[in-house]
Amino acid sequence: VQVFGEHPRVYDFAVPVAIISFLLSAMISLPHLRKLYCVRRPVVQERLRMFCIVASAPMVICFFKFSSVLWPKVWKVLFLCATLYEVIAFWTFMRLIYNMVVDDDVDYLDERIVKVLQEGAPSKLWAVPPIACCFRPLVPARKFRKCDLVAVRCLMWQFMVITPVVAVADWTSAIEEEIQLKLQKIEVLSLVLAMYALFCLLEATSARLHAVHSHSKFWTIKGIFIANTLTFRVTSALVEKDVRVGDACYSHEAMAAAWAGMVTAALAVPLAGLSRRAYPVEECFDGADSDNASDSEENPEQEINDDSCHERSPVE
Repeated sequence: VQVFGEHPRVYDFAVPVAIISFLLSAMISLPHLRKLYCVRRPVVQERLRMFCIVASAPMVICFFKFSSVLWPKVWKVLFLCATLYEVIAFWTFMRLIYNMVVDDDVDYLDERIVKVLQEGAPSKLWAVPPIACCFRPLVPARKFRKCDLVAVRCLMWQFMVITPVVAVADWTSAIEEEIQLKLQKIEVLSLVLAMYALFCLLEATSARLHAVHSHSKFWTIKGIFIANTLTFRVTSALVEKDVRVGDACYSHEAMAAAWAGMVTAALAVPLAGLSRRAYPVEECFDGADSDNASDSEENPEQEINDDSCHERSPVE
């Protein structure tokens, strides 16, 4: 886009909003990510890796959306990259929840996850938003079962498969427009089912993970999915006309991408703040070290210094 030349009016708003949003999200996220990456003696190595990937999601998605506003010619590639990172973050988040449920960095197989969740109080696992919350008064509470874990995992995996497939179809533009519209509707349905799976997982693990900001963790990842996927579908439905400015022609898809990029980048700022609260450094420690980690939050120089990234023990 010609920032200082003639361009469609949407960029008068999208460019400054996207730039400011990216700078704010970076200012919020980077200090926190530095703490996660530079912990001198992480006790729970696998959890630390997963924290870094998921906590980075708001800033990374914001970067791709910000870039798509500044360089509309490659917006499809940038949206595809954002979708691929979204899928990676979702897969990592799923494994992170299992890790934290069993409180073990190595052994979080299905049998152990189910056993731990069965020790908790009965819950109305499937009577949750956005599909079945109205049936909650009619559904009896019961213990968690292995079939519940399999069903939740299937609902999550379908999103991780369908979303990148639709993103690749949008990128290549190799299919007919009618089929592409049907794929987009399938993608929205897939998003709703993924949100349902997250609410079910939250219902099943809320008691177990109450002390580790479980609601903040879930809403961070939900917000990213809604911001990254749904906003573009909404703007695509609203923007239908191409725009010609001088010799340049901006397609209606590029215009919709600019609106979606601006909105998503703006939403990434509060999500970055929520992510900072949801993934504190001290949760990467266990046992006696958790007390020391809490002290390091108050006195970060005790645990983190300029050389601490180089002094970390190698990840096994």
